[in-house]
Formats: sequence, structure tokens, C-alpha cells
Amino acid sequence: MSQSGTISTTSGMLEEIVRFIGGSSGLKVTSNTSIVEIYQLSDKRVLVLQLSDLELVLFREDQDGKPFLQINLHGNRKILLTDQLIGFKPKQTAGLDLKKLPRVVTTPDLVSVLEAVEEALSSADVINLEAEMLKKAYIAIVTGAEIIGFRMDAEKEWIARLMASVKMKSA
Repeated sequence: MSQSGTISTTSGMLEEIVRFIGGSSGLKVTSNTSIVEIYQLSDKRVLVLQLSDLELVLFREDQDGKPFLQINLHGNRKILLTDQLIGFKPKQTAGLDLKKLPRVVTTPDLVSVLEAVEEALSSADVINLEAEMLKKAYIAIVTGAEIIGFRMDAEKEWIARLMASVKMKSA
């Protein structure tokens, strides 16, 4: 495919995804006739995509000239594959200004957000605005990840346990 090509047939999209990931250092792929599984090595996550959800695959380059693949899915969902990571949009969450988050996030971003939540909660003021905004950012990333096909049950449990322990301390 050309550097600026667009592919819209299911077989062509699958071939391009497999080809791109084959040349990456942080992603691995397996597929069959109905799904493609993309493994993100940095945090051992698996993204499962139904081939029937694929709408369009675009080969792109970032501002530094590094290639990435944009995968458009039905339902106005998008995924960006880089050499190392799977990027996606955070989900709008009530009370959160999405302009304060990057337009594209990754699941490894959750670690730094969770650490920031824990740090904010350990301050003298247990229930503070910063911790609440960070919690909403965490939820926006988790929900965005679920929308594109990641399983995020453990991450939802982490934030629920953390917030429950804060409520117990403040009671």
C-alpha cells in the first residue's frame, strides 16, 4: 500500500493491520476469519476487534514523520496503532473538561493517572477537587478503552476500591 493509502475492503484492512503490526516493536497480532487480536506488549493488554466492525484503515505519519495506522470502526470509533501503542479517544465524562486531556490516550496512561489520584488523596485534604478531576480522567480513559474493545474490569475495580477506602477513612 502507498504511504498515504486508504483501504476499505475487510481482507485488505486485515492485511494492512497485520503488515503494520509485523513491522512494529511493541505490538503483536493474531487473527482468524472473524476477529483480530492486537497485543500491546508494554502492559500486556489485548484489544479484540471484530472484523465486521472495521470500516476503514488509513496509513498516516505523525508530525515527526513516524508512521501510524488509523483504524476507523463502525459507530464513529477510531484506533491509532503506533510502533509501540494502541491509542484511542477518552470518553466524555460528566464534569470533566476533555480539553485537559490529550486527544489520544493509551492504556499505560492509566498508571500515571492512578498514581496522581493516590497522591492527591494522600494530601491533608482527603476529599479534594484535584482527586475528583483525576478520578474522572481515569474513568474517561477506562471507558474510552472499553469502547474500542479492551476489557477493563480490573481497572474499574481498582478505582472503586481506592474510592471506597477514601470514603471509609473520611467516615
